[in-house]
Formats: sequence, structure tokens, C-alpha cells
Amino acid sequence: MKKAKSVVSPWLAKIITSTSAILFPRGGAFAIGAEDVDLIPLANKFLGGFEPTTLLGIKSMFLLFNLLPFLFIYKPLPFTWLKKEDQNRYIEKWADSLMYAKRGVITAIKVMCAQFFYSAEEVEKALGYDLPC
Repeated sequence: MKKAKSVVSPWLAKIITSTSAILFPRGGAFAIGAEDVDLIPLANKFLGGFEPTTLLGIKSMFLLFNLLPFLFIYKPLPFTWLKKEDQNRYIEKWADSLMYAKRGVITAIKVMCAQFFYSAEEVEKALGYDLPC
């Protein structure tokens, strides 16, 4: 059987894991955090269902989010290289923006990261979802 092509490149994987670690920290609503889960297979499964042009838009959105801290928090580093405090501040700047487009982008990123995180079997068990599908 032919192995499915991965749609999540190494740079996209780094952005997804870094963003998810900030959005879903250990000891938040429950003990498990995004750093305890391998999100990339779940991201591949979810993103693999999109047509190529939509996938290009999603990847572009994550890439721009990663590259723009210099505009919003005046740090000349990509999001994935920032300290956790600066990553939190950067996400807050997007979420609290007066521009709807910025709030929309961070909402889309949060929803996608939540989809990956809450689809993990370990997280479902931590939430008490032990029902077979």
C-alpha cells in the first residue's frame, strides 16, 4: 500500500507545535498539555482533507503568523523563536486587535490547533471521552 504524502512540512510542524504549546499549556484546564501530545499526525490527517489551493492558504496563514512578530511586538524573530512570554503577548496582540482580519486569523489558527489537540486520544481520555467511535 502506498503511504500518504505528508502535508505538514517541518516548518509548519514547528509553528503548529509552538502555537499549540502556548494555547494549551500543561496544567491548564487539565494536566495534559499540547507538549505531551504528538499533534503532527493529527494535523496531517485534518489538513490532508483540504484541496491544494485551500491548503496553500492555510499554510500561508501559519507562515505569515510566524514571520510577523517584528510588526506587532517589535521583536525581529519568528514566533517559533520567541520566549514564551513574548509568544503569549504576540497572540494577545492578534486577539485584541481592532482589525477584524487579524482577529479572524488568530481565531482560525486557534480553531485548527484546538482541532488537532482535542482529537488526540490522550486528551480525549483526560476529558473523560472513552466512547468508541
